[in-house]
Amino acid sequence: MKIVILGAGEQGKLALNLLKQEKKKVAGFLDDNKNLAGRSIEGVKVLGGTDNLKAVKADSFVIGIGSSSMGARKKLFETAINAGLKPYSLVHKTAFIDKTVKQGNGLTIFPNVTVNMGAEIGNDVIIYSGSVVEHESIIGDHCYISPGVNLAGNVKVGEGTFIGIGANVIQHINIGRNVIIGAGAVVLEDVPDNAVIAGVPAKILRYQK
Repeated sequence: MKIVILGAGEQGKLALNLLKQEKKKVAGFLDDNKNLAGRSIEGVKVLGGTDNLKAVKADSFVIGIGSSSMGARKKLFETAINAGLKPYSLVHKTAFIDKTVKQGNGLTIFPNVTVNMGAEIGNDVIIYSGSVVEHESIIGDHCYISPGVNLAGNVKVGEGTFIGIGANVIQHINIGRNVIIGAGAVVLEDVPDNAVIAGVPAKILRYQK
């Protein structure tokens, strides 16, 4: 199996590091930044833009773009699948994922993450180092969970939501789609779709379009 990394920035380098730890074969990077074409990053070549998906000699992919591009990640994920590639999940060996957890495809889970009993993790979800997803919580597709986030039991997080570093969400909270939760926020109430929230306790600052 050969894996292509879609995106050659910081997230792409982190994905490459995890793949190297797993001793997986990496076909190369694809990145739409034309200045990167032909360059070598950590010994792996940038093969061109993402329009070369069908030409790359790979059968699987990982998404290597991060939090600032939720819609772009979703589009790229779907484009790669339509090109016949399979999403590959990166799960660090120190992460604890209970055997009852329902896991989607194309996950990136970093060191010392805990996902407890009965939780569900959607497709193309990133969970960064030291975060906790407690029992029976549900994380929707294309979400980004920053380092040190704590989600208590029975929390629901909608598709495409970003949760900033060190945020805490109490039990039984429903967070909508396309939400941004600021660093260090403490979420005590349900959050509607497209809201941007921050603070202790977290309050709505504005809505995204």
